[in-house]
Amino acid sequence: MAISDEWWNAWWKADYSWEGLAQKPWQGWYVDKAWVEGEPFVPVPADERVEGVDYRVATLQDYWRRAGCSNDLYESPDGKHYFTPMHLPPRWRDGTVTWKRDPKKPPKAYDTLLQRELTRPIQKTNFDDVRHWEWVDHRMQWQGTVLADFNLNSVSELHRAEDGRIAVSVLAEMIACTGDANFNSATFCGQVDFNHAAFSGTALFRDTKFVEDVSFNFAFFAEKADFTCSEIFEKLSCRKAIFSRSASFYLTQINGVADFNEVNFIGDIIFWGANFNRGVDFSESLFFDKVTFKDASLVNASFRNVAFRKEATFWFAEFLGDVFFNSSVFDASANFTDAEFNNKISFSNVSFIGNADFKNIAVSGNADFRSAAFSGYADFISAAFSGDAAFRSAAFSGYADFISAAFSDHAFFRSATFQSDAIFSGQASSLLSDPVEAEIQFSSPETGEGMSGTYKQPEQSGWRAQRSFPRAYFQDATFFLDARCSTIAIFIARW
Repeated sequence: MAISDEWWNAWWKADYSWEGLAQKPWQGWYVDKAWVEGEPFVPVPADERVEGVDYRVATLQDYWRRAGCSNDLYESPDGKHYFTPMHLPPRWRDGTVTWKRDPKKPPKAYDTLLQRELTRPIQKTNFDDVRHWEWVDHRMQWQGTVLADFNLNSVSELHRAEDGRIAVSVLAEMIACTGDANFNSATFCGQVDFNHAAFSGTALFRDTKFVEDVSFNFAFFAEKADFTCSEIFEKLSCRKAIFSRSASFYLTQINGVADFNEVNFIGDIIFWGANFNRGVDFSESLFFDKVTFKDASLVNASFRNVAFRKEATFWFAEFLGDVFFNSSVFDASANFTDAEFNNKISFSNVSFIGNADFKNIAVSGNADFRSAAFSGYADFISAAFSGDAAFRSAAFSGYADFISAAFSDHAFFRSATFQSDAIFSGQASSLLSDPVEAEIQFSSPETGEGMSGTYKQPEQSGWRAQRSFPRAYFQDATFFLDARCSTIAIFIARW
């Protein structure tokens, strides 16, 4: 899939021509105002300025002048603009193509420039808390560059650390990768910005380490994005990014906060075994295809207002801290089998259009399913709720199965609606407690007017109940078909 015309229009508007680069600051660097063309060009960092010398603020044009690009510029067909080899687009605005349209044999000068860039000594850039530079930005200034097929492992073959990794320090906002981009096994030093980047081919970041914050905000991935086994030491931000094909975060470890707000995941997405250690937010995102969080570990996870168009799998996932799925929509199956929730969870106002599988889940805090809508099979077999469980005004259109579910505290089903069979039976094996005596009460109209199906009352008015439902409340709940409840402590139904 090609990069969209809309993205290229924004790139042209940002103006990364030689003239446009002169309008963009190179943070923390300065140039002697007395310098003239033809003399040695040596920009200086802010902390190395000489007293008495009159300086001007350096620009990105100065950065690429230092790289030797001033004598190797490409002229646009209209003769009005010039571009460095790194900023040359694959197509001019009039539709004329450049060598980057078919980059199988790039000019030697381009490869030489890349290699020279990647062999620069890496110096630390110090940032303050709001991501501004305290002194000097020592990163490669690759904003707005256009990379053809890029393989860091071949371009920078001789520049490796002792562990075999290639160290990179780069600012790459609005970079365009028109072919495959391979950053496998790289170590990104310092904060990394790929904001507004566009990847036309496969984007490979397998086994990659990001030592500080990394951001892909508004980034566009036209093909597969692969972050398998990567590690982000600080924050990861992918706000409003678009993943057009499959994306893999298999076994990825994120030690800082992960921000996936308003992301479009169009292909299959894998977060299998991923670790989100400081918090993760997927609010307002769209998953158009299958997504799996099997065996993932998520701290303080937020999935508010998320749309899952196809199967969503959370098998054996571990949720640490509070979890929010409020107002999300599962168009296909939602599978949380054997998931562990170590604090409170909220599925209030969630729509489960497909089957909802919460079999064998364990919830340590309160569980909120208020006003949730279950259109398919609702499976809570052997679910264990250690805190309050609120199903107030929940609507169960399909089969509701709470066989052997364990509720250690209050279970609220007030004003819930069960339009198909509802089963609340069997002793929960996960809770051990002495049985208690309980009274069950029923109240229903003699004629049964307005009811669909039948309600089977137990023959006895009181019996020995198990501790699965020590304090269950079904006031104003409506049952249209069979409700079988052999172990409920208190059950009040009103029609």
